[in-house]
Amino acid sequence: MKKMIFPIITEFDLKLPYYIIGVGCYYNQEHINRPNGYPYYQWIQCRSGSGKLILNDHTYTISENQGMLLFPDASHEYYAISDSWEVDWIIFQGLFIDNFFKYTAEINKSGVYYLSQQQLVASKIVKAYEIELSDSPTKSIEISRLTYDILMDILTFSSIKNDSSIASQYNRLKPLFDFIDQNYSKSLCLAELAQVVGITPQHLCNSFKKITTHTITMYINMIRIKKSKELILQDKNMQIKEIARLVGFQDISYFSSIFKKLEKMSPMDFRKLHV
Repeated sequence: MKKMIFPIITEFDLKLPYYIIGVGCYYNQEHINRPNGYPYYQWIQCRSGSGKLILNDHTYTISENQGMLLFPDASHEYYAISDSWEVDWIIFQGLFIDNFFKYTAEINKSGVYYLSQQQLVASKIVKAYEIELSDSPTKSIEISRLTYDILMDILTFSSIKNDSSIASQYNRLKPLFDFIDQNYSKSLCLAELAQVVGITPQHLCNSFKKITTHTITMYINMIRIKKSKELILQDKNMQIKEIARLVGFQDISYFSSIFKKLEKMSPMDFRKLHV
């Protein structure tokens, strides 16, 4: 059974950062051939069965836990190769949609992705379909919020290689995050941190930066500054240099410099503001 809707786009929708041109779920996909592409961003993910995608003279098989992201005006063709190819799909637009893919997701062309949380994204696509069918007076706002949620899920749970999404890599590095949280007050070296998760220091640096967008050193400093703010608020009489030492900074000047860089104020100004 094909469930799809192409909502009327209002003047208010056009002012939103994200909105939906169309959405479909539990959709038995037919053969689509668009030599000149389609004018909007499309996300199509497999629910069951399998299909073929022809994109840039390459042919891809799309099966369960996979999806295809199609950019505007990109020539493409896709069709079922099983008796039934059931998919969920959503078509995106909005004032911020180009910037999301270019700067946030850093994706600049169509492609095929593995999806580690296919059911999660599918459930939100179904929800978007149900909202579009409703008579809710706040429908446009609800859809805009949900569209951003779906985009962030695609960013978090999709990857070009199987099981290499941000979420999957985070789970592999979780012991390291726990280790840092428990040992932030100590001197931590890269070799020791790499041993916690059993990978090389270089691999750790690359993976860590990809997941958190921060270097390991900056992340540790962020944890230390977070803990220092807790101490500043807990005891208004504790000296700043003692707080710096307790959270792992041996140099008070360096502590103050990092604190000001992250909080845009000195530790003393932070204390005056909140205590």
